[in-house]
Amino acid sequence: MHRGTTEAVNERVRRPGLWVLALAPLAMYVIFESATGNLLQIRGIPLILNLIFFYMFYSLGFVLTNSSRVTCIFLNTLLTVLALGEYYVVDFRYRPIMVWDALSLRTAVSVSSSYQYDITPGVASVVCASLALSALAFKFPFRIEKGRLRARAAALAAGGSALFLALFYGKMIDGFDLHTRMWDPVVSYREDGYILSTMVGISYLKADAPEGYSPERAAGIAARAERELDAAEAAAAQAAANTLEAQAVTETPGTQAALDDTPLRWKTDTDITPTHIICIMNESFSDLGEIRDFPTNVPYLDYYRRLEDNCLKGDLYVPVFGAMTCNTEFEFLTGNSLVFAPEGSVPFQLYMKEPSYSLASLLKDQGYETIAMHPYPAGNWNREQAYAAMGFDTFLAEEFFEGSETLRGYVSDRANYEKITEVTESRKGDPLFIFNVTMQNHGGYGHEDFEPTVWPAEYEGAPLAEQYLTLMRESDQALEYLIEYYKDAEDPTMIVLFGDHRPGLENGFYEYLLGKPIAELSIQEYADLYTTPFLVWTNYETPFEESEGMSAQYLSTCVLERANLKLSGYNYLLDRMSREALAVHFLGYKDGEGLWHPWDGEEPPVFAETRIMQYNNMFDLENRIDGFFAVD
Repeated sequence: MHRGTTEAVNERVRRPGLWVLALAPLAMYVIFESATGNLLQIRGIPLILNLIFFYMFYSLGFVLTNSSRVTCIFLNTLLTVLALGEYYVVDFRYRPIMVWDALSLRTAVSVSSSYQYDITPGVASVVCASLALSALAFKFPFRIEKGRLRARAAALAAGGSALFLALFYGKMIDGFDLHTRMWDPVVSYREDGYILSTMVGISYLKADAPEGYSPERAAGIAARAERELDAAEAAAAQAAANTLEAQAVTETPGTQAALDDTPLRWKTDTDITPTHIICIMNESFSDLGEIRDFPTNVPYLDYYRRLEDNCLKGDLYVPVFGAMTCNTEFEFLTGNSLVFAPEGSVPFQLYMKEPSYSLASLLKDQGYETIAMHPYPAGNWNREQAYAAMGFDTFLAEEFFEGSETLRGYVSDRANYEKITEVTESRKGDPLFIFNVTMQNHGGYGHEDFEPTVWPAEYEGAPLAEQYLTLMRESDQALEYLIEYYKDAEDPTMIVLFGDHRPGLENGFYEYLLGKPIAELSIQEYADLYTTPFLVWTNYETPFEESEGMSAQYLSTCVLERANLKLSGYNYLLDRMSREALAVHFLGYKDGEGLWHPWDGEEPPVFAETRIMQYNNMFDLENRIDGFFAVD
């Protein structure tokens, strides 16, 4: 009697437990996408695929643990944390948490304290619903007692999951057009759901060889480009000599000029090579007035806009918006394009495991000491490993900046630049390359302790924009300090400054600048959101030029040319590509006439060659043509 009673009680618990296990994936899907705010926008095929993934996760978890209690409580908690993380990240930075961000967890944790996390009724209800679901799983557990039945369930779950994943990655992504819109991934995640979009993102981590790739073809492209580079350098030298001769005959002052008749796009007729080359990627530095000229109570980029002596300046097309600093860093330092890398990838996290050619390695081979500087933890974005792979001799991270002035908890640009002057003062007369990444303007513009002094005169209700504009004014004044300091320096000095991306601000303020909703933007208008200012200044005479715009991947080649330093064959290929495509971006490419073209049309032939050589550089390490990416 006692035995029968026990079995009856167990059966009464087991049956509800089976129902809890069966309904938990559906309930957790509703909770998850309620937290992200996307629940009602996910329909049709994406809805079905999301549910399949949820059921797959729970079924695999159950056959591994044979415990509905463990499976549900663990997955419920994990998914709730992920959903709330997605909610806050989109709210703060208008970009989803993407699959490669898992490799950037240390970076995310280190900056998370700069944001304000409000516990809204929606957040509270999501947490309560998740806890209630876990409580049901705890109260009504379910197990499979018979070993043979467990084995069958495990085989069914594993086999079904493997078959589904094979079909998903082999057929469904293309068949259902589930590709993430990288120019605005938030839209894809809203329409397709977070888990589905994340699983699609895994497919972007694989590097496939471009069409027509072979080591032999790469060798042929390299040999031809190097011959053309030799001819271009000879032509540039002759053009400079002709210019100087003409100036001497007419007894005109030796004003430097750009060389219009040389095959090298950014070459000038100056014969000076800078002793110090200082490159600064300024966090979130951008000119919002380039989108639309709007009045403010005081100027915020007055010095940068007025600067015209001995410099090249203009717009830089960067691959990211609001975040992912390291991708702009990657394009600048390596000359590689994110467009020609696996879609959506983060090379600093994935591909910087071997020695990698870069501006640092090129300058190191030409006698420069190479120093990276960043007033934050060295491990952020895997910089410590990435910088070593690219050939930096030294990395001066947050410890070097201890005691420096801060704004909102970050080292100020002024204090950052004072540290740069400290380094160059200690190496007077010695060739030195500094690459500095600032932190002053990092996202998280809701600080209550930071009082804005700049605000839009015709737009109210944008506290994030007000703090950001105030920070831009601080950056502008710090830039003035830096330029004025080096104007009188004995060593010939080149300063390169550019922004990594535009800031994540109120959507309403961006739409005020754009004059329309973000969803209605054309390619050109989207591209404006991916531009930042750049500056190449020298403390010796060089021509003032305003660039019509360039991709971040071209800027290091531009620096080498204006500094009269040797180019690699790869730099020459990029110079040649820049004439046919002023900008290469995931949105499309901007041709030499300034017109934007989407990627579904015919491409210039040089793109195929650059894709091949970038693949050879980044992925085919056994057959990499090292001499093509280096200098003698």
